Amino acid sequence: MNTKDAINQRFIEVVGYIIKNNKDINKGKLADKLQVSPSLLSQILNKSMNAGTDKLALLCVVFKVQPDWLLLGKGSVFKQKEDELGETSILSTDQVYIIEVQKKLIRELESKIDRISETKTITKLVNKIKNAP
Repeated sequence: MNTKDAINQRFIEVVGYIIKNNKDINKGKLADKLQVSPSLLSQILNKSMNAGTDKLALLCVVFKVQPDWLLLGKGSVFKQKEDELGETSILSTDQVYIIEVQKKLIRELESKIDRISETKTITKLVNKIKNAP
């Protein structure tokens, strides 16, 4: 198998895995995320044509596929993240999105807590001034 065919085969494999293991992703949604028509994605998956470098790059960025694996067949398929215990786990795109949303909400809540604390401090100072002899 030549290099282009091998890369396309890995593309097909990972696309199949993504569709199979992400209940929110079907071929149509995946085609949208890769910025191709569903018919063009079908042609790639049926080996009528090879995926272009732009689609390979989008697959890596959008679905956290390791470029080394996709291009060379080396290493792990997906980018990995170490958790707090130092264990490596593979995160789906949905999980990464949820984590990012949670981080944003935590930052917003911390900011609100800081403002509440400042308000309480100001209120205490105002009350001290009002009650001063």
